Amino acid sequence: MHIHLHNETELTDDNQNAIVNLAEWICSELRLPILSVDLIFVDDDTLRSMHASFLQDETFTDVMTFNLGEADQIEGEIYISPDRAAENAKTYGVSLSNELFRLVIHACLHLAGYDDKSDDLRAVMKEREDYFLSQASELFGQMTDG
Repeated sequence: MHIHLHNETELTDDNQNAIVNLAEWICSELRLPILSVDLIFVDDDTLRSMHASFLQDETFTDVMTFNLGEADQIEGEIYISPDRAAENAKTYGVSLSNELFRLVIHACLHLAGYDDKSDDLRAVMKEREDYFLSQASELFGQMTDG
């Protein structure tokens, strides 16, 4: 399994290795057949433009996930806006690291086939996010503290 982080923003998060470790751990826990995953940090405008292009939605978003591979071999691209993550962190009263972890977990759940297009599906996905964030807290310590 190859997971790489590409930071195209000014984010200077000392925890980038932990973010990659989390992605590797969550993909392993979900038993995903990962060939490669690129975690790409981009600015708000870039992700908003992608959101408009791919989902015909002009609003800001915090994360977008693409599986460019086959069902039996995932080649994922995960785009995350640290700007949006920082806003979310303020709104929910958690650390930036906590919110980045949640977004990575959310994206990996999408790679595993989870969907959030309805309230019911979103609730299931949120429950899984909370579960894995709790597990990650035990493994990765202060990285997930609110």
